[in-house]
Amino acid sequence: MSGAMIFIKEDLKVNDTQISVLARILNVCALVGSLAAGRTSNFLGRRYTIVLASIMFLVGSVLMGYAPNYPILLISRCIVGVGVGYALMISPVYSAEISSPKSRGFITSLPELGISTEILTGYLANYFMAALPLKLGWRLMLGIAAVPSLGLAIGILKMPE
Repeated sequence: MSGAMIFIKEDLKVNDTQISVLARILNVCALVGSLAAGRTSNFLGRRYTIVLASIMFLVGSVLMGYAPNYPILLISRCIVGVGVGYALMISPVYSAEISSPKSRGFITSLPELGISTEILTGYLANYFMAALPLKLGWRLMLGIAAVPSLGLAIGILKMPE
């Protein structure tokens, strides 16, 4: 998001306060997702809760890439935020449950490694996409997140419950 903010501000003609709200709304909605994740995983199971989070990432990312105006962009960031909350609460639990005691420490650290790697990848992608035309660059920066979320949704279905 940090690489796209200047371009969003210019393209959608929003002010600094709106940009700040846009950046922070993901965290607020992630809190909501975190609070709902336990009950959801008890109802759906851990694996399908992760699939649900992936679908939220996918839908939110596509909407962010499409967003014709600020309210749609804000709603899509909130959708992604709820998915983040679900994933951050359930992924470590699921990883611990399916791993053997011998490899549990290694396996449960992989989500943290993935998050760090994705942050770096996001910064690199933002750097290269900044050269694109204004209306396309920031949309790709935000919309490209749909690709790994689709991979997660398909990949998790191959894992055991």
